[in-house]
Amino acid sequence: MDENISIVIPTYNRGKTLLKVLPSYLYQDNVKEIIIINDASTDRTEEYMLKLSWKEKKIKYYKNPTNLSASASRNIGVSFSNGQYIFFGEDDLLLAKDHLSILLGHMIDNKADIIAGRCISMQPGESNNDALKRADKYKPEPINYKLILTNFQVKTKDDIQLPLLTASMLIKKEVFAKVKYDEYYKRNAWREETDFQLTAGKEGYKLYFCPHSASYHLAKINDRGGARASTIIRYELDMFRFNYYMTKKHWNYIAAHFKVTNIILYMILFIVYILIQKNLFPFLGKIRRLLARPLVRKNTN
Repeated sequence: MDENISIVIPTYNRGKTLLKVLPSYLYQDNVKEIIIINDASTDRTEEYMLKLSWKEKKIKYYKNPTNLSASASRNIGVSFSNGQYIFFGEDDLLLAKDHLSILLGHMIDNKADIIAGRCISMQPGESNNDALKRADKYKPEPINYKLILTNFQVKTKDDIQLPLLTASMLIKKEVFAKVKYDEYYKRNAWREETDFQLTAGKEGYKLYFCPHSASYHLAKINDRGGARASTIIRYELDMFRFNYYMTKKHWNYIAAHFKVTNIILYMILFIVYILIQKNLFPFLGKIRRLLARPLVRKNTN
């Protein structure tokens, strides 16, 4: 196949992490260019990328004059692209060998417009293989249709046409004639890719999940870049606000394709689930670990 894929990677204050993952993009087949959109980072991202772009001619580097958000950065990257296909990478995401050629082959076979593979979140100290073995044990249910949440770490038997995918998608360039990222999503930009995919589905484009290759999110240790640059409280509030905006915007399509019948009841269920999942369960885990520690008796002699 020809070099016909443009990779677009928005980045914010993750210069060192971006350097770690870029080789996995550079070694992919079928790549025409790698477009880095620096969303006004204040770390050494520009220094790193300017130096690397001199060595690697496929890398095209651009910097936004102000912080515009990941959604706007993706739209900008697409406007600069020259490939027949667009792949959205991330500044903390490693690609498996031949990831893009596998996705492209399955896209052609399925006559898909958008396709994405598995996306596995690595835990501290894990190798790619360790993370893959752990993820292989998860139940193959990529979408929770009651909560409009996804888990694309799972391994299904075959390719599946679905209404939602991971954020790291391979997309036919022609899709962008009708679908753009909604730039309402700022800061942590939570739900930006869901919004994009729902819009694509409403326009009649076919989305496929391909379980035959994977990408790997690096473990987040003291990460204050990208979406995590916001404070914890602001991050949580944005999550609920963007989820409501997305649900209201696409309500008719959501009601037809998901197990959601009332927007208010859905929002209550979603908020309760997130609070329990992100706060109560981790708290109970800490208590369990504390109780499991052996008691150390003080020597009174």
